[in-house]
Amino acid sequence: MNCFYDCGYILKPEYEEYHDIYDIYKRIKYINNNYILLYNRIKKQFEIHNVVQPNSTLVTIWHNEVDARLEKYLFDTKVENCANNFELIEKHNADLDRKKEQKMRDKAAFFATEALNLAERKCGELTDKDFLDIKKHMKE
Repeated sequence: MNCFYDCGYILKPEYEEYHDIYDIYKRIKYINNNYILLYNRIKKQFEIHNVVQPNSTLVTIWHNEVDARLEKYLFDTKVENCANNFELIEKHNADLDRKKEQKMRDKAAFFATEALNLAERKCGELTDKDFLDIKKHMKE
């Protein structure tokens, strides 16, 4: 069943159905049989439409070339793949948190080391001014 014609989808005059020599059109249909690849002659751009959602543009192709990037984008953004995308986002955020915590630990260790070194050089207790000097040195 070709839903493009059977669903009553009416192609506006500014659009033409686009088929390419690399079969990207067929691969898009494999991702979702309701997707159609159209070329908008007025805007001079490619668009993906869903035939069961008339008058809606799902994707405007940002690089204006029909190639594997489009196929990858459509596949990655499929509802079925969202769980994987969320896992990748969570992992990335956890990595950022770990890096931030490590940076804070490194900074605290540096501060403590500097304070101990300064205390050894002064042979005594450190003043508030000494700690402010260490803190200032850390920012540099």
